[in-house]
Amino acid sequence: MALSDTGCKLIDNVVPKVEEFSYELNAQKDTSFVIRSKGPKTQASFTIQGEISEQAKLIWDSMPLDTIKYSSPLPVATREIVINAGTVDTTNTQENYSGLLYVKYMPSNGSTSGILKVKVKM
Repeated sequence: MALSDTGCKLIDNVVPKVEEFSYELNAQKDTSFVIRSKGPKTQASFTIQGEISEQAKLIWDSMPLDTIKYSSPLPVATREIVINAGTVDTTNTQENYSGLLYVKYMPSNGSTSGILKVKVKM
């Protein structure tokens, strides 16, 4: 009996807990946010929903925990998700990152309109 209880506790400790962060974005404005990873390597999945008048993009990348200073500009991300004009309902595949997840939304121009909801599941 004690062995099976210990086994269950070990399994509970190994199974990662899923966290989800939601951000509502005004499609006209550049917007950035940073999420701290839960461990050395974490998988992130992006879901983008809403409506947008013109194409935009979401760029993202990871940064080591010890390099970020919120008072200084954040680096340019190297991974990109293109958001096409119209109704948006897309999920990209999970990808690994570590440290801090830096995400920046960038409209194609100042006349882009709409509201987007970005969910990041880890």
